Amino acid sequence: QSSTLTQKQCCEAFVLTPGALKSTEREVSYKQGVFGPYTVYHFDASEVLEAAFAKHGDAKGMGIARSKRVKRCQKLSGTRKRKQEERKAQQEARRSALIKALKKRGLATRSGRKYKPSRVNIDSPRCRAYIFDGIGDLSTIVATIVEMRWLHKVASGSEEKFAATRRRLVRSYREDLRFEYGGYVPPTIWNEAYSMAEVDAIREFVTRYSNRPDLPESLRIKYL
Repeated sequence: QSSTLTQKQCCEAFVLTPGALKSTEREVSYKQGVFGPYTVYHFDASEVLEAAFAKHGDAKGMGIARSKRVKRCQKLSGTRKRKQEERKAQQEARRSALIKALKKRGLATRSGRKYKPSRVNIDSPRCRAYIFDGIGDLSTIVATIVEMRWLHKVASGSEEKFAATRRRLVRSYREDLRFEYGGYVPPTIWNEAYSMAEVDAIREFVTRYSNRPDLPESLRIKYL
């Protein structure tokens, strides 16, 4: 009985791509992987050797092809490592810039699971999106953090907290929308209503505490 080789073994030993094996007979089996079953192709070793000689000419040609593949893999590995280092350097630069910008606004930072209400969590989704993927503008992100911290800080000593105000407005919008749409509210409409409720909650608090000297200038410009 002749031995068989898998597609991966054909690629590693004889530098044969799936295209070079498309006319070679094969047996199919299925294995169970972490993400479900996958297909494994088995090729007859003698036919694989014929396909290798047809592509590379002789043993010397196969050796040259292997050497080229090793050099190509080393080059790709070096490029991948260089890009990872560049990406890491960019992330560290954005992290440092964010911490510096927040510190300039008088805000200390924290990371990880250590809960310190007096510090800004730079592991929040908004901060992580900026640090790791460069999503958003630094000045806009810092301004938003300053605004939200002011709203929650002011609300902590008020009759109705900011989060409670937002929930009250959300419930009001939800009841109106359910009445308008007969029960079911399309997700896109609901998302717009939630955004509107948050804007109205911010406007309500900014108007209520407009005489405070620590009111962020960005909130004053947008809502007064």
